[in-house]
Amino acid sequence: MVTMTDLLSGTAPTTEESPFRPTTAAALGAVVAVVLGLTICIGTAVVGWVAGGRGSLPGAVRAGADAWLLGHGAGLQTGSVHITVVPLGLLLILGAIVWKVAGHVARTAALDGGRSVLAATATMAGCYAALATLVAVLAATEQVSVSALRALVGSLLVAAVFGGAALARGAGLARGAGEGSPPLPGLPGHLRAVLRGAGAVVVALVGAGALLTTASLLADFAQAATVAESLDTGVVGGSVFTLVQALLLPNAALLGLSYLIGPGFAFGTGTLVAPAGVTLGQVPAVPLLAALPAAGATPWWAMGLLGAPVLAGALGAAISLRPLPSPSVVVAALRGGLTGMVGGAAAGLLTGLGGGAVGPGRMADVGALVWECAGVAAVGAAIGGALAGPCVGLVRRRWSR
Repeated sequence: MVTMTDLLSGTAPTTEESPFRPTTAAALGAVVAVVLGLTICIGTAVVGWVAGGRGSLPGAVRAGADAWLLGHGAGLQTGSVHITVVPLGLLLILGAIVWKVAGHVARTAALDGGRSVLAATATMAGCYAALATLVAVLAATEQVSVSALRALVGSLLVAAVFGGAALARGAGLARGAGEGSPPLPGLPGHLRAVLRGAGAVVVALVGAGALLTTASLLADFAQAATVAESLDTGVVGGSVFTLVQALLLPNAALLGLSYLIGPGFAFGTGTLVAPAGVTLGQVPAVPLLAALPAAGATPWWAMGLLGAPVLAGALGAAISLRPLPSPSVVVAALRGGLTGMVGGAAAGLLTGLGGGAVGPGRMADVGALVWECAGVAAVGAAIGGALAGPCVGLVRRRWSR
């Protein structure tokens, strides 16, 4: 059996070890990942309690546990307020913890094949989800409760996605056996190229959404600072409030992406924020919301943002066609169009991760128009990829002469 010391020390296993060692190490890794994540969240809450002097220590511990659960998509229910939005910054931090621990498990357990990786992934995800469900039950009070079912499903997905990817990478399944072998060696070369280009489309569009959000926030920075000063939260409260907003920046970037694509997003029931026009009601006094455009008609240049999916599709086509020495016009157009369509649809679907209920009443409806974003982005990026593909092939043929 593996001890906790073995897991953390990085000592390589011997050949006489039990065949159940990978699953045992994965179970211990799940415990370590949960403890680390809870320590960060609870520690931050306790520091805030000590500095602020409000509430009680058990209350601070429960608040940290609730934050950890919220990062897994468990949601919070307090009175009539139902919060389902997932702070994506916190989710990424928790996912990074699982990734690092799972990578260490892969090295210490000497995973040697697909079956051992699947067994370790299932064990780690199951143990992680079971512990998250237990935390959800223990942290619930009459005033604040979380959904144990959502905690189970969300934590299972976090552990399976981040942990499984790290275990597969540590076992060498993400690449071929040889040094410099291509990623995903089980897939045909043309499919790998399309996926690589589609990934570039997603990265380009998400990055563009983040840039748009950052530019909007900087343009209205004075308004954001005024709102922050009016809250008068003090040093400790202001620090905690700033941290919460920082954890929500990835959510804001995805909402910015939905605006960039065209369909936009709702920020309250009956509202719409899109390049075609902005309809907004009263919004909460939060500095981050200074990035929202003013209600009414948008500037003329806002419609030019709709070309982002086309440009991203062209970039994806160039990357997906790189392995082909001299593709024909038809092949280049088809591969470029397919790459753009897959990447655009994936980026559009990602916008759904940025929303969720953030308060009572009309604030229960916050988020992108996901299916519209996926469809528009897929079409726009496919057009860009199909048009750019033959151009890329022509340029490469001329340079090869």
